[in-house]
Amino acid sequence: MQLQPRPAPPPPILRVVPASVEPRASRDLSPEIFAFVGAGIVLIGFIVRLGFVLSGDFPLHDGGLFFQMVRDLQRAHYALPSTTTYNSGGIPFAYPPLSMYVAGLLDDATPLGLINIFRFLPLIASTATIGAFLLIARAMLPTRASALAATFAFAMLPRGFLWLIMGGGLTRSFGMLFAMLTIHSAHQLYTRGERRYAVTATVFAALAVLSHIEMAWFAAFTTALLFVACGRDRRSIVYSAAIGAGVLALTSPWWVTVLAQHGPSPFVGASQTGEQLTNPLISFIGFRFTSEPLFPLLAGTALLGATACLAQRRFLLLFWILVCQALDPRAFGTVAAVPLALLVGAAVSDVLVPLARGVLASEHRAPTWLLPGVLAVAALYAALGAVLAGTPLLSAMSRDERDAMQWASQNTPPSSRFLIVSADRWNTDRTSEWFPLLAQRQSVATTQAYEWLPDGTFNARLDAYADVQKCSSKDGGCIDAWSAATGVAFDYLYLPKLAPRAVGGVSDDAFECCAALRAALRSDARYVVTFDGAGATIFRRNT
Repeated sequence: MQLQPRPAPPPPILRVVPASVEPRASRDLSPEIFAFVGAGIVLIGFIVRLGFVLSGDFPLHDGGLFFQMVRDLQRAHYALPSTTTYNSGGIPFAYPPLSMYVAGLLDDATPLGLINIFRFLPLIASTATIGAFLLIARAMLPTRASALAATFAFAMLPRGFLWLIMGGGLTRSFGMLFAMLTIHSAHQLYTRGERRYAVTATVFAALAVLSHIEMAWFAAFTTALLFVACGRDRRSIVYSAAIGAGVLALTSPWWVTVLAQHGPSPFVGASQTGEQLTNPLISFIGFRFTSEPLFPLLAGTALLGATACLAQRRFLLLFWILVCQALDPRAFGTVAAVPLALLVGAAVSDVLVPLARGVLASEHRAPTWLLPGVLAVAALYAALGAVLAGTPLLSAMSRDERDAMQWASQNTPPSSRFLIVSADRWNTDRTSEWFPLLAQRQSVATTQAYEWLPDGTFNARLDAYADVQKCSSKDGGCIDAWSAATGVAFDYLYLPKLAPRAVGGVSDDAFECCAALRAALRSDARYVVTFDGAGATIFRRNT
């Protein structure tokens, strides 16, 4: 009798199993292994982030504004000040203050010092977001294994942590943490209908509002998306209304105080800002918003997961990314890291694992070590990308730079006004942000905090800042023309000796800012060198 050929195994099925389907995959990980591996992923994410923090003895990149605001809180004995003393700008103290209260109280209660608190507190909060993501992934993905894969992807996605572990990440990291905990509670509320999740969603959403308005907005529109996808019933409507009312009540001590002191103008002014440096639509189409410095392995895997979702007409994660792009373009890469990492988990559960099982069950069985080996190499590659991400953005201000600012604080009149030209973009110009704090002198072109002022002040200041940076490769005539055109007077010109922090800044030198302008001013009788150190050159302007 002739043997019939063995039928070929069926191709892997692209599927996304909804969270409500309870029979999990028969070969899923045990709860104990899930908890152990999940803790290991959090630890690895912490170590990756810690490496950046330990690269210097100062907070990474930004944070000068919030540092000064914490000092203002301490001097006011934790009553909310009307204005901040930052940069002598009379700027309303309207920023959500929760993380600043935490930093100030830690400074008062421990010997850590505020500098170290600004170094390590964002690190801790950013690491905690990995644990919050694990809760979301376990609730929204079909297996524990896929949830762990998604969590590892989130922990290694550079854009998911770059802006959170900086000194200015003090507010962003707290906001992101509480936003993600809000999203988890909202998902559980709309899928399970348990009242306790309405309580936790209210508390976490209030904490997000009190930490960072943009991250609270992320939580709000994601919750609305989850309501549309999962909670279209009367009970969910009642719970949602109760959450909104509860958040307003819990956050009222802050926003009522700000309204009483300044009226609505700070919030109106902040809502009208949002300068976008790159087109988020282009980033979305090219899937370039992950900031992976090497081949975008995680973005590619997420695209595979998106294919699986489309094949089974499960659109929640794809809509989530689209909504992030449409409603929060400035922080698109940061907030979209959450649904993108979930798509990585979908790719693992719906494509890669079925494919691997099919290969192992075929006649030409692959070696048993092949799949673990491939996964290990992929994990190491993703971790390497995370380690290499963010340089030179994720760097701390050097001792030389701080010495130059200290010289300015000790050797110039307190009323002196400084113009800083760094050849950089405003949001990556750490010199302009830290100078008002460390030098205790006014920086006439610094833009940070001016979004809380009315009448388009922030946008006008952005334009003036961008225009003066173009003088970095010109001469003193360019500076004087800028001063005349803007009506901004200054006494000293400060030129840092470091390369711009971001690709695309205006620079004539890849290694040091403003070499042409510095050389031109040395022979210009209108400008006199008063300090020339390793960190910066300071010119006094003769009028």
